[in-house]
Amino acid sequence: MIKVIKKNRPKGLKYKIKVVNKSWIKRGQSLSPNTQFKKGLVPWSKGKHLIPWNKGTKGLAKPNSGSFKRNDIRNGKNHHSWKGGITSENEKIRKSSQYKEWRLQVFGRDNYTCRACGERGIYLEAHHIKPFAEYPELRFEVNNGLTLCRKCHDLRPKITLWYYENIYPTAKIGDGTSIGSFVEIGNNVKIGKKCKIEAFVFIPEGVELQDGVFVGPHACFTNDKKPPSKKWSKTLIESGASIGANATILPGITIGKGAMIGAGAVVTKNIPPNETWAGVPARKL
Repeated sequence: MIKVIKKNRPKGLKYKIKVVNKSWIKRGQSLSPNTQFKKGLVPWSKGKHLIPWNKGTKGLAKPNSGSFKRNDIRNGKNHHSWKGGITSENEKIRKSSQYKEWRLQVFGRDNYTCRACGERGIYLEAHHIKPFAEYPELRFEVNNGLTLCRKCHDLRPKITLWYYENIYPTAKIGDGTSIGSFVEIGNNVKIGKKCKIEAFVFIPEGVELQDGVFVGPHACFTNDKKPPSKKWSKTLIESGASIGANATILPGITIGKGAMIGAGAVVTKNIPPNETWAGVPARKL
């Protein structure tokens, strides 16, 4: 960088020139001797009568004749890269400003937090609760959106989640299972395929649900016989069993295949297959 100072210049120098290395250079002395024009060389344009390219075109030239003009919309068929409309309809919708605005509204409502695992500050996806393809009228409905992290979103084709579930990382959930809102599923819980778990169900560590199990709303499983011992007892619900709303299942219980537990029952002992039990404590009907 060169700084030219006209004040307080030394005698004999027309300008005071300050260079990075603080050396003084007289006027006419080149800073780059290797690239300066050498004496004795003939300039390429010497003696040539050059005509400017735009001479005589004043008032005749058409500005922007071949470039982008103001108010010239070059999208769709007017764009130079147009290939006949090969972009799918779904891709057009997902790239639209309306879809981007819908994503931001869903993220803002959920405080940019994954509603399945509670993670924050990671890559998020806006998931359609009712499928994008099957319900076109709900594509931009905020209540049909759910904020999920990428890991939880990858499970969506396999299971169905609603709002505000708390699913611990080591829980295993089978394909086709539906989990309602405000459900908590603890670590190491095993849930089979095509189960249906309604809202406000609590399933702690040590519980296993086999395929096709139905659990009604507000049902509660327990895993500690002498709390707070933190020695979990294993509870097994065999395939096809149904548990009614507000039922309580004590720890260490096995409910047989196809058994039915009535609403509000308190199960204190093992239930044989294909039997119906209800009451407090639960008895065979």
